[in-house]
Amino acid sequence: AKYILKLDDDVFVHIPAMVDFLKHGLSPWGARRLILCDPLSTATVKRSWRSKWRVSPQEYPGRHYPAYCAGWAILYSPDSVFLLYREAQREPYFWIDDVHITGTVAKKVNLTHSSLHSLVLTADTMEQLLNDPGARQDFLFGPPNLAEEHIKALHRLSLSASASSSSSSSSTSGHS
Repeated sequence: AKYILKLDDDVFVHIPAMVDFLKHGLSPWGARRLILCDPLSTATVKRSWRSKWRVSPQEYPGRHYPAYCAGWAILYSPDSVFLLYREAQREPYFWIDDVHITGTVAKKVNLTHSSLHSLVLTADTMEQLLNDPGARQDFLFGPPNLAEEHIKALHRLSLSASASSSSSSSSTSGHS
């Protein structure tokens, strides 16, 4: 594999745009040392008993986590996955996997995060695309935590966009 994409099940991926991005936006031969994600920096460790993300000082002694990726969408190069896997075998387990793998372990092996922010639809832009037939916006990912009906609507939109782009390219490519 040239890339590994880790996603939550409530994330929409615009597959034709993703394939184009992987071939032309990154590298046709595969990028190296890549972690493309929604990076979070200076996140405070939750100590409140009311938080589902509560972490005791024994589990994690610091007040802030290292920079890490929000886990809803992460694109890795294979070399990054191998480095992270190997180092994770040596590290003490920490139950918040996003922090553990893309934060603590990535820092140990000197991997940095690249932001996918510009490739993600905002909720407002998504609504505009879905409600205005003339609206256009390139994107790879819908916003995180989508309802099923929004995922289906984005899927229909991406199919119609792919169909119109392939019909326009086939109508112009056959004539000289």
